[in-house]
Amino acid sequence: MKKQIITLMIITILLLTACSSSEEVDNNNEYNLSSFATVDLYGEDVTEEIFADYDVTMINVWATWCGPCINEIPALGELKRQLPENFNMISICTDSNRDTSNAIEILTSNNADFIALIPTADMENGFLS
Repeated sequence: MKKQIITLMIITILLLTACSSSEEVDNNNEYNLSSFATVDLYGEDVTEEIFADYDVTMINVWATWCGPCINEIPALGELKRQLPENFNMISICTDSNRDTSNAIEILTSNNADFIALIPTADMENGFLS
């Protein structure tokens, strides 16, 4: 039953993601997360090793200006707390490279304890564009 609830929550979250563009992805601008280096909102170094200890990692892409994104943060925080040990959740806050304080406040006030990455230029020009 717990697996069914988690699966339903993941499907619901994916369906509610309203900030993605409907434009077709340019395959000439692909980006591979198998090798990267960035920092999280607190300035801690993060690499592809963040995936090493998990079978599955859910990546949520959001922005501080996106109302639907912010509205789903509490549900994502709850989902993260319910995930089995071999599952992980991280996020990429697309506008956090300008100011991290707003993103930190949104996550903290919504009791969301997943890691939020600051996108690199390669990420912004790749899968985030």
